[in-house]
Amino acid sequence: MKLTAFRLTIFLVCIADYFRTGDPLSIAAIVGGLLIMGAFFLLSWSTYKESEEERRKQLEADPLLSDNDDDDDG
Repeated sequence: MKLTAFRLTIFLVCIADYFRTGDPLSIAAIVGGLLIMGAFFLLSWSTYKESEEERRKQLEADPLLSDNDDDDDG
């Protein structure tokens, strides 16, 4: 997840360039930035879904790993 957050800064470069130079953002820069953010959102979502599926398979294979333990510590 950290790598995806790092890559999202690509769009921030465009905004920083606007504040540094004062030149308005072009439509292409805005659309490109939105596409980058959308693509990395999809990447993050698919990575999350894949890790959840792997976790579910591990729990099915080894029920002792379940979070629903009946142990009382107090």
